[in-house]
Amino acid sequence: MARVDGKEREIVRAELAGEEEKIKIEKDIFDFEKKLGQYLTSFNQYLTSAVDHLRSSPYPYDAKPYLEKARFVLKDIMEMLKETKSLEEKLISLTTVEKKFLKEEQETA
Repeated sequence: MARVDGKEREIVRAELAGEEEKIKIEKDIFDFEKKLGQYLTSFNQYLTSAVDHLRSSPYPYDAKPYLEKARFVLKDIMEMLKETKSLEEKLISLTTVEKKFLKEEQETA
């Protein structure tokens, strides 16, 4: 059995840390996807309520509370999408580092 030197050990540790981070990021992205479905449902319900009030009331202003709630949900959706984009960029970065480590590992083998 071949001995593992310090550099190889560090490469393996870095690869494991990267894999753990990738798993955490993927879990966060799946959680965001689940929340996004819930937010879209709420957004559609608020818009539907606003349209219903516009149709049934002679006062368009009656739809304002529903439109405000829809706007807040939309704001939350946009923030979640920004966070997801950030996580995806971090995941790409980790994959790039992983490729670098694999290349170093191949060179030392």
